Amino acid sequence: MGGGRTLANAHWVFLSTETKIFMMRLRLFTTFFLILLLTLSASARPRTMAQLKAIAARELSVSTTVENTRGTSISNMETLQQLSDLIVIGNHHVGFVVLANDDAIEAVVGVSNKPYTNDTNINPAFQWYLRAANAAIANRIANGQHYSAAIAPAAPLPDHVDPLIETKWQQKAPFNNDVQKDANGNPYLVGCVAIAMTQIMRYYKYPAKGKGSNTYSMNGETLTADFSASPYQWDKMLPIYEKGKYTDEEAKAVSELMRQVGISVNMDYKPNFSSSYTKSAQNALINNFGYNPNMNRYTRNYYSEQEWMDMVYKELSEQRPIYYSGNDSKGKNGHAFVIDGYNAEGKVYVNWGWGGYEDGYFDIGILTPENSGDYSYYQDMIVGIQPEQQGAWRSHLTLYYGNELTIDKFGKRSISVAEIQLWNVSSSTLNGEFQLVIEGNGILRNLVSIDYTAKDSYSISYPWQKILIPKDLPDGDYQIYPRFKDDRDTDWQIVRAEYGKKNSVIIHVTNDAVAIKDKRTNYDWVTAIETPTVSDAEAPISVYNLQGHKLLQLPAAAFSISQLPTHGIFIIKQGTKTTKVVR
Repeated sequence: MGGGRTLANAHWVFLSTETKIFMMRLRLFTTFFLILLLTLSASARPRTMAQLKAIAARELSVSTTVENTRGTSISNMETLQQLSDLIVIGNHHVGFVVLANDDAIEAVVGVSNKPYTNDTNINPAFQWYLRAANAAIANRIANGQHYSAAIAPAAPLPDHVDPLIETKWQQKAPFNNDVQKDANGNPYLVGCVAIAMTQIMRYYKYPAKGKGSNTYSMNGETLTADFSASPYQWDKMLPIYEKGKYTDEEAKAVSELMRQVGISVNMDYKPNFSSSYTKSAQNALINNFGYNPNMNRYTRNYYSEQEWMDMVYKELSEQRPIYYSGNDSKGKNGHAFVIDGYNAEGKVYVNWGWGGYEDGYFDIGILTPENSGDYSYYQDMIVGIQPEQQGAWRSHLTLYYGNELTIDKFGKRSISVAEIQLWNVSSSTLNGEFQLVIEGNGILRNLVSIDYTAKDSYSISYPWQKILIPKDLPDGDYQIYPRFKDDRDTDWQIVRAEYGKKNSVIIHVTNDAVAIKDKRTNYDWVTAIETPTVSDAEAPISVYNLQGHKLLQLPAAAFSISQLPTHGIFIIKQGTKTTKVVR
C-alpha cells in the first residue's frame, strides 16, 4: 500500500510540475503581451485636446511679443483647422501652432505669430504644406514609424539664422495693378512664382534693370516686356503695402516689377490663380535679371532628409534666401514660396507670399519622399541665388524619374547594362563626357565613355549590351556607377537616382568570373553637396519629451542619463541617431 501511495503521489507531483510550468509560461506571455501593449499605446497614442491646447499656449507664449502674451493662455486657444493627423490651434490675434495628433510624432510641426487667414482669404501655399505634412505623418503612423524631432543644424553652421527678407508681399493690389486683365477689366493674380522671385530680388535690390525681352500669347492677348527699357525703383518698393499707406509712385514701382517678372516666366494668368514653373524662374533670374549662372535647382526625391536639410541650412547660413516649391500630386497644383531662415530646433522660416499671413517656422524635413506620398513629388528648390557668380560651375545630371542602374551578367567576364535615361537639371545646356566606371581596391577604371550633350531639361537614353570587365583586376568587390563631367566642371559629378532607386551595383570579381552581388542607392554611398557636417559622436545631445518640447541640450561629453527627470519617456537625439528612453 505504501508503494501504491508513492506511485500515486509521484503521479500527482508530475502533474503539478507540468501545471506550474504551464502557468509560468502563461504569466510570462501575459506579462510580455501587456508590456508590448503598453509600449504600443505609449508610442502611438492620440494627444488629448487639453494636451494640444497646453502645448500651443506654451509655444505661442514664447514666440509672441510681450504685449500679446495675454492672448496665449490655454483658455484662449481654439481649433482653427483640423485634418486627419494634424490640428491647427491658436487664435486670430496671437498666431497659431500646427500640432501632430499622435504622440508617436513630435508635437510641434510649425509655429507662427502671424494672423491665420479665414475662409475668404485662404493661403494656398500654406494649405499645401498642411496637406503634405498631414500625409507624411499619416504614412509614418501607418508604417509604425516614430518622428521625434526635426534634423537640427549642426556645427560649424550657426544654430539659427533670423529671417532675411523684410517684405510681406501678396498677389493682389497694388502688386497686380499692371498684369493682364480679364474681360471685365479686373487684373489677374500676380502668381506665386512671381511673388517668390520678386521678394528675393527686393532682398538684393538687384538688378538696376533687366536685359533682353520676351513676348508670348496669353488668353488671346500678346504680352511683351523689354526688361532693359527702364530701371527698377527698388528704394520706392515698400516692405509692406497697407491700404491708404502708400503713394501711387510706390504702387507703380512694385506693380511694374511684377508685370515684367510675370512675362519673363510666361505666366499663365487665370481668374483664381496664375502659374508658371520653377525652371522658368531659374532661367529668368539668370538670363533676364543677371543672377548667378551657377544657381542650381534640386529635386527633393533625389536626396535623403539629412542631405536636403544640410543644403538648406548651408544656403541660409550664407545669407541667401531659397526659392522653394511643392506640388500636390504628379506635378499639379504647384505652390512657390521663400525660405529665408531657420531656428535651433530645425524648423525653417517660411514666407508664403500671402501678405505675411501664416509666415513662421515650419518643419520641412518631415516631408521626406518615402513618407509624403504624392506630396513630395516635384518638391524642389533653387539655391545659389545671388547677383554675383558663386564659385566654380557644378553640373547637375541625374537618372530620370523612376530610372535606376540595372546590370546583369553577360557571359563569364562581361556585363550588360539596361537602358537608362539621363536628365539635365542644370541651368543650361551640358557638353561633356559621360562615363560608367568601376572602382574598388584602390583602382578606378573607365568601362564606357561617351561624349554627351544635353539641352536644358533634356533627357537621353543609353543601353549597353556587352561590357567586358578588365582581366587584370585583382579578385574582390567592385562598385560600378555612372558619372559626368561638363566642360565647365572642375570635378566629376556622380549621377544620382531618385529616392529608393539604385545608382550603383556591387560586383564580385574572381580570376575567371563575375558575380552580381548588390545594388546601392545614393544614400548608401554618395555625399550630396559639399556641406559642413558633424559626426554623431561629436554632435550635441538633445532631450525631448513625447510632446516634442526640448528639455535640455548638452555637449556629448557632458551628458549623462542621470540628468533626465526621475520618471517618464524621453526622446534622445544626437546627430542622425534617435533613441527612446523610459525611466
